[in-house]
Amino acid sequence: IYTGKIVITESNVQNLFEAAHLMSLSYIVQQAADFMEKSLNPGNAVGLYRFASVFEHQQLQNKARTFIFDQFPAVSKEVEVLELPKDVLAELIGSDG
Repeated sequence: IYTGKIVITESNVQNLFEAAHLMSLSYIVQQAADFMEKSLNPGNAVGLYRFASVFEHQQLQNKARTFIFDQFPAVSKEVEVLELPKDVLAELIGSDG
């Protein structure tokens, strides 16, 4: 029976986002993006930044970028930091923060 409800979890959020994006289901895209924003941590911030960039989701991209800048000492210990775009990495290294 279809209930019209979705359950967003860490294991399905990116697939759900992608599917909703392809089907132009903006409400579900936003719910998934909000979930990812709330789950930002040093270990996933770069990956979420890159994910948001692929889908041109400015809000999630900006939140992840801000998190990376604010938490750079912790984020820099993660291997994913090497996957940042060169311009972002250069800005991080050159910042006084």
